[in-house]
Amino acid sequence: MKKGVLDNPRVIARLDPSGMLGAVDSSPELLLNPLSMENRQGITIDREIEQIVFGGVGGSAIAADVIIDWLIDRLKIPAVVVRDARLPRFVNKTTLVVALSYSGETTETLSLYKAAKSRDCLAFAISTGGRLIDLCRRYERPFLTIRPSVSPRSALYQMVSACSIVLKEAGLASRLLPAVGEAAKEISVLRRLYTSTNDSSGNKAKQFAYSLKDNLPVVYALQRMGCVARRFKNQLNENSKIPAKFDLLPESGHNEIEAWHEANDLTPVLIRDSGESAFERKIMDGFRSTIKEATKTEALDVRIRSKSRLGGLLCPIFFLDYVSIYLAFLRAVDPTPTALIKEFRKSIS
Repeated sequence: MKKGVLDNPRVIARLDPSGMLGAVDSSPELLLNPLSMENRQGITIDREIEQIVFGGVGGSAIAADVIIDWLIDRLKIPAVVVRDARLPRFVNKTTLVVALSYSGETTETLSLYKAAKSRDCLAFAISTGGRLIDLCRRYERPFLTIRPSVSPRSALYQMVSACSIVLKEAGLASRLLPAVGEAAKEISVLRRLYTSTNDSSGNKAKQFAYSLKDNLPVVYALQRMGCVARRFKNQLNENSKIPAKFDLLPESGHNEIEAWHEANDLTPVLIRDSGESAFERKIMDGFRSTIKEATKTEALDVRIRSKSRLGGLLCPIFFLDYVSIYLAFLRAVDPTPTALIKEFRKSIS
């Protein structure tokens, strides 16, 4: 396809019949107003909470990654994400378990929620409905229903905001909702830069998509930016329909970097943070220069400035959401359908 495809509204409309671009455009509003209705049971804290477990898979679990990367220096108790149908052995009645499932029909998350109920945990659910919310009503357990979107992966922003509400009501962190509002404002500003009506000459998201068109991406980030790297890898899989992988630094510099001797058909992508320390900058720059020397390939940097910690995660995620969709258009595919995911879920339901 010729280069002008991303600036052709007719082509975009043909390739995006479900409106995935519109879903990304609406992210700031969904972050500010995530709930479909106020139909939740109130959270009653009648015990000390000693740990938090977020349970989910796919796009729903990414919201928990964002929350943990955001609050890692503020939460005074351990918090983990479980991408499985089983709860860890340490989970007990002092554990807050937050089950995340956009559809409310995810097999693994339903099993995890039932396990939480059997262990008398403080169980909570976030979903658009389905069997998960039915279980909450049956057990008289608290829940939040979020506003629906085009697909589960495009509901990340509602999920992040809803998780913030849960932690606020549980008294586990302060000033969460004002921080969500600040991040939404920052994303609103970025939307004007990356939306499809801005042509490629001034649209960095479109330019980045062109840079990824011919090779497969390998995404790297510091541990505290891991949610951004995982999210982009997943968006490349689901939206762009291409294989991709991600890994974290500095760990990758002690093993995976050796594989770049034979990786000339890959494009390294580095998720950068304007708040990098001198040592972290040395890690990222050293990784980049080592790969370049081995492959003569220049890594692509993603660096979106933000005034807040949450914005420092959501702003690059927002940018890369656009990139993954524009890359789909360059490959002449509709980003929305996920036939193989549906086939897999059917096989285990």
